[in-house]
Amino acid sequence: MAKTKFVAVVKLDPADTLSTGGVVEWIGHWETDENNDGTVLPQPYQDSSGNIISGYKMVQLSEHDKEDADYPFGTSSEALSVKNPNNVTVGWILQDKTNILRDPNS
Repeated sequence: MAKTKFVAVVKLDPADTLSTGGVVEWIGHWETDENNDGTVLPQPYQDSSGNIISGYKMVQLSEHDKEDADYPFGTSSEALSVKNPNNVTVGWILQDKTNILRDPNS
C-alpha cells in the first residue's frame, strides 16, 4: 500500500562541533517507494538513490496511507493536527543529544 510521510528535514550542526542537533529547514510530504519504471523519484533533500543528503536528517512527524479518504489532507487546523501533531515549524531546533524537536522560544 502506498504511503506518504509528513516530515521535518533538519540541517544538522557542523560535524566539527560534535553536536547531534540542528535546525528544521523544511517541512512537507515524502512519498515512500515512489518510482517511475523502477527508477527512484527522489523527494526533497534526497539524492538520486533516495537517501537523505549529507548534513541533513529526516524526522518523521506522521505517516499515512495514500488511499485514506482524507489524503492529501486539507489545510484546516484539524487536518494539520493529524499531519503535524506537535505543530513543528521551520526554525524549530532538534535538541542536541536528546533528538527532540522543540520551539526555540520555549
